[in-house]
Amino acid sequence: MGPSSTSVDAPCPVFPSDILAPIQRLPPEVLSEIFWQCIPREEDDDACDPRGVRWAIACSCSVWRQLALGQPRLWTTVIVSPTDDTLKHNILQQHLLSSKKLKLKVALRGGEARFADVQLRILFETSRRWRLLDIRQPHDGVDYVFQYWSPSIFPVLEEVMMEAGTHAPTSDSDHEDLMASMDRCKWEWFEEAPRLQRACFCIPFGDSRVRLPPKTLHVAGLHAANRGLPKDLANPDLVELVVIADLISMRETFGQPLLHERLRRLRCVAATLSNLDLPALEELSVDDPTWLERINEAHSIPDTSQYAVQDLIGFLDRSKCRLRNLHIYDLKMTMDERLLSEVFPRLTGSLKSVGLTVAPSDEQTGRIWRALKKGESEDAPGAVPLLREIDLAFPDQDQVPLLESVTTCLADMLLSWKEQLKEVRLDVIDKNYTTRMEELCINELEGLGVKVFGATPGHWLVFQGPWLDRENWS
Repeated sequence: MGPSSTSVDAPCPVFPSDILAPIQRLPPEVLSEIFWQCIPREEDDDACDPRGVRWAIACSCSVWRQLALGQPRLWTTVIVSPTDDTLKHNILQQHLLSSKKLKLKVALRGGEARFADVQLRILFETSRRWRLLDIRQPHDGVDYVFQYWSPSIFPVLEEVMMEAGTHAPTSDSDHEDLMASMDRCKWEWFEEAPRLQRACFCIPFGDSRVRLPPKTLHVAGLHAANRGLPKDLANPDLVELVVIADLISMRETFGQPLLHERLRRLRCVAATLSNLDLPALEELSVDDPTWLERINEAHSIPDTSQYAVQDLIGFLDRSKCRLRNLHIYDLKMTMDERLLSEVFPRLTGSLKSVGLTVAPSDEQTGRIWRALKKGESEDAPGAVPLLREIDLAFPDQDQVPLLESVTTCLADMLLSWKEQLKEVRLDVIDKNYTTRMEELCINELEGLGVKVFGATPGHWLVFQGPWLDRENWS
């Protein structure tokens, strides 16, 4: 007789709650890296939000909570919006405590709203650890933020971007009130920041008031073309400059062009070039001045856009610089015949990176890029034989779906350069358009080892060209 069924050891029942998910069995160092990759880009991040990714991770289980709160680098990006909510103030304080002693990247957002005093006190308790500071507030709101400020509390600050927005004055009395308000602001905030290397100030009507450390600054940006140039170019160590133009006649001059012998990267509108002599310049991005032209028209300021290509030609002849990168985000300049006939031939022996705004028709697009690829005869090289990088910008993102007529032309153009290209950037946020380009050329290019980048989201998109690949957010 066989053994009784009761003598056989029955398997222990396994309950779902007893089974660890695979991700919970990962080593802590692997989990930490996964958590790090989950941190959202800055436009989707908020240090005060209890529903944020960091707190979602920390609240999942006790193991994850201990691991997340024990990883300071997860908490080094601190993006804050104004709030009176006491709970959110406590969350901000815990966020900062979790960063331990690491350097911080701090961004203050808020539109017209002002920060609560308790928020500012919590933030400024850590200001000695701020490495990057980005503020977007009305100019009086910025001044309110810095009521807690003194030069000694930014000992490790390396980069600062400040956008102190204000309305354009519409009358003499309005202008006087604005100037009085600007004069009350403490523009010497960063004058003694000992390690400040990069600074960009979008401060309408106030650029001449900002004082920066002359010995450490290597990268600067200012609001209002020309008015602040003599001051900024007086720094002999400056290597990178962004000029954000304002409500002025952009072709005003200083008698003779301003010389700077070390500046290597510049972003500005074409009119600003008429005031500069930069023999060491390697990278130049020329902005689209369309929005300025609309504002200038409203203030009866003459339109000078017809001089744009001539300003660029004059700058190249005067500076005798050997540009490696040239990005033109002005569609009118892209369509100007002199760009092909006079500008690119001056840079044949040095230019390796070209960025152009996409022309509105396949005929125009094809003509431009064929001229860059080939000379007048079939065997003659084009204007940029050393080309390794291409950046395609679109003048109006809302119109991208309408540009189907040029899509095939652009794809054929990129494939014609495939043997020598290293990088391609498509500054377009339309996913359908990107998918179409993947089908036509991107997949093939990537298969050949060409790096292809899409548009960069977030506020650093304003720094195309020289600044684009130097963003410091997680």
